Amino acid sequence: MSPLLKKMRKRLLRKNRFIHYLGYATGEIILIVIGILIALQINNANNDRILRAQANKIYGQLRNEIREDHQELLQVAGTNDYFLRSYAHANQLILHQRTNQIDTLAYLCMTLSQYSDFRRSSSVYQNLVNSGDIRLLDNDQVIAGLQSLEATYEQISKLEEIHLQIIIHELSPVMKGVINYATREVVKPQALYGVEMQNMVIESMFLTKAKDSVYSTALNTIEGLSDLLDDELYPEE
Repeated sequence: MSPLLKKMRKRLLRKNRFIHYLGYATGEIILIVIGILIALQINNANNDRILRAQANKIYGQLRNEIREDHQELLQVAGTNDYFLRSYAHANQLILHQRTNQIDTLAYLCMTLSQYSDFRRSSSVYQNLVNSGDIRLLDNDQVIAGLQSLEATYEQISKLEEIHLQIIIHELSPVMKGVINYATREVVKPQALYGVEMQNMVIESMFLTKAKDSVYSTALNTIEGLSDLLDDELYPEE
């Protein structure tokens, strides 16, 4: 308390001016409360700035991650599309028994052992969930988009695992002894144009079409998320 205020209080008490002192005391309390409220407001403003800075850092990390994923997905989707067109061509050669293009069919069937394989750059979203920092994000649309993208990534992973298992457990027995991989010589022409090979080609076509659909879903989700994150990082004035 300042010396002046102390002197005023003593003077009021000496003169037994209780009512005036009461008014003074009330005013003093009000000043103290106002001071506390101002301090709290300043503290809250500082905390808000700190939380916003942390959220912006996360938004930036998320934007960088999904942009890297977008580029990877474009390449993977392109590879998948190439295989899809190869399988469709092979199916037509078998369907119409184009034996004059046996070398082409052999090459196309050899591509059945390859497949598109997406690998995300990292998992910032999963780390946010595990650490609890997801609470720092106050944009519900961003959170919903991240959850949707995570679910789509899981679908991609499952389809690619299925594709790998088909190659290991189904393709190998069908291709065994049909083509010499070292020379690309067709050892069993009838088997190359047979129903088992055609079924293998058609199964691969269906799988690559399913993967193409999921890749497209992921790309569209990323594009929408990227816009939302840009709005958070660079809000309009």
